[in-house]
Amino acid sequence: MKRWVNPEIVLGIALGIVLCLFVAVVLSDQIEHCGQINPQTAQTPSDKPQVPSATQTHKGGSDEKTEYDKSHPIACGVLGFVPSAIHYMDRNEGFFLGAFTLALFLATSFLWRSTEKLWEAGERQISLAKATAAVQAADTQATLRIAEASAKAAERSANTAELALVETDRAFVYFETPSIEAPEPPFTSDKKFIFHFTWKNSGSTRTIEGQGHASWQSFPAPLEESFTFPDLGARPGPIFVAPGGVTHMGPIDVPHDYVQRALDGETYLFFWGWVEYDDVFKGTPRHRSEFCLRLVLIDRRESVPSGQRGIVGLLNNHIHNGAEDECFKDVQTGSTKNPLPRPG
Repeated sequence: MKRWVNPEIVLGIALGIVLCLFVAVVLSDQIEHCGQINPQTAQTPSDKPQVPSATQTHKGGSDEKTEYDKSHPIACGVLGFVPSAIHYMDRNEGFFLGAFTLALFLATSFLWRSTEKLWEAGERQISLAKATAAVQAADTQATLRIAEASAKAAERSANTAELALVETDRAFVYFETPSIEAPEPPFTSDKKFIFHFTWKNSGSTRTIEGQGHASWQSFPAPLEESFTFPDLGARPGPIFVAPGGVTHMGPIDVPHDYVQRALDGETYLFFWGWVEYDDVFKGTPRHRSEFCLRLVLIDRRESVPSGQRGIVGLLNNHIHNGAEDECFKDVQTGSTKNPLPRPG
């Protein structure tokens, strides 16, 4: 708030008034007593009664001069101002002492008030600084939270972009349509059907340390839910699929009699297999894909010559078909990047 009265100006005006009053009183006292500098010229004729000078008679009626009056007569003029001031203050010592004490009290009071105002201003400044610091701290915390949220968002975006890159470019091997090679007629028990199982890599990177296996077996009834799809015959072997390429598993030779009984509906002929592999990216798990197929007669043709029964095909089984989390089994093989955990 704007101050209408400046205390420094008031104090300056008051001191000026006091100084002017002091000078006026001293000049008046000098005029009254300046004749004492030349007492011979100031004496009256002998025929007239002598009037005591003002320095001989004080206001209190005393004819006794002060020590300063005796040794320092007052001159009329500029040079007599200082002796006159000293003479006046010497005669009014009590007044000046009281006035000085009062002035000292007023100055001390003024100084105390100024100091109190300064202390109050300092307290307000400290309070304002604390409030400002609290606001700045809150703003800093908010800024840090925003920066942290932005960093997390950027990290999530980077992770999402990396995940998208991995999912798009990594090797992804899936089972393609198999092929069947039938023997030349006439069909006899010593002839065999040849089955080829194809795996294709839809990714733009290769597989690493791949393993795979394929099995077949004839059953008198459909597969039970408890069937475990064991690896029959030879042990699993290495498999490699180039980026965007295919690889064949097999061939598997099945005697004609097994195929014939399955097509006649007497038995159930199943084929199953799997592949496991790593991709080229760091920190990714080992992958697995599975298949399970049943041999069926799709189009029966009684008039087909040479004993042919029609068009045969392979249908997907309801389990043991899929990739990754859809697989019937977990990953069974390990690699350099993803070794199998040790038992126990």
